[in-house]
Amino acid sequence: MKKLKFLLSAILLTLVAQIATSQAPTEKALLWRISGNGLESPSYLFGTIHIICEDNYVMTEATETALKSSEKLVMELDMTDPQLAVKMQRLAMNDNFANVKAELKPEDAKALDNYLKTNYGQGIDQLGIFKPFMLSSLVMMKSLECNYKQYETELVNLSKADSIEVEGLETMEFQVGIFDAMPREKQLSSLIEQINNPDKTNKELKELIDAYISMDMVQIAKLTNENEDFKGYADQFIYSRNETWIPKIEEYIKKETVFFAVGAAHLPTEKGVIALLREKGYKVEAVN
Repeated sequence: MKKLKFLLSAILLTLVAQIATSQAPTEKALLWRISGNGLESPSYLFGTIHIICEDNYVMTEATETALKSSEKLVMELDMTDPQLAVKMQRLAMNDNFANVKAELKPEDAKALDNYLKTNYGQGIDQLGIFKPFMLSSLVMMKSLECNYKQYETELVNLSKADSIEVEGLETMEFQVGIFDAMPREKQLSSLIEQINNPDKTNKELKELIDAYISMDMVQIAKLTNENEDFKGYADQFIYSRNETWIPKIEEYIKKETVFFAVGAAHLPTEKGVIALLREKGYKVEAVN
């Protein structure tokens, strides 16, 4: 159950996190130090990719040291919430357990059914009660074709070892609400495209992972902005959330040393968290 809790949450985070110049960062780094502007002690900002192949997973000594020196770990969601998996399962299901099969063309429903049966042992009659974003996440998970690790899970484990408190910037209800606000037709067409064109899905995921491994903020922003599924939704998925986070981040860092871990796509561009903090007068430096 514990593994399921992190898996379901990471699935949502993975989807929500895909985008991300004056104050925009150009340095190649995933870990950033926040200081200045009257702060008594520095805090840290770390860009995650929510699911990655185990062979590509890296937790640097600098990152572990920054976390150990912090009094609090703050992520997009509080991954230690014991009700997180229950909330996710409830919110990820269609109203009244309606099946997406009724919304699909017969040939598309058959393609989805075959995919789910082949990869998960259950077809559309069983799994079709989930919302399109959850079904899309199941397709994406299979695209990795490897044993994977989750940065959020590892950060929580490290924080527990040092008795570091964990909190979240957002709620599960809010994050699922972002998807609920998107047109169902677009979500379903994207889902079917993932199944019918797996090479494209795999290529996009590999490019994003490669950019993350290279710690290339500019490339991460470029790839996310070019993603067809994301176009037209940059504000609700990234920019408005970044702006909402800034006063919360400021409230945290004025009190104590905090380690923030959010999707790396939230960091770059002039509307990213790094640029917004710099505009507020904070010094945000790359840590190698």
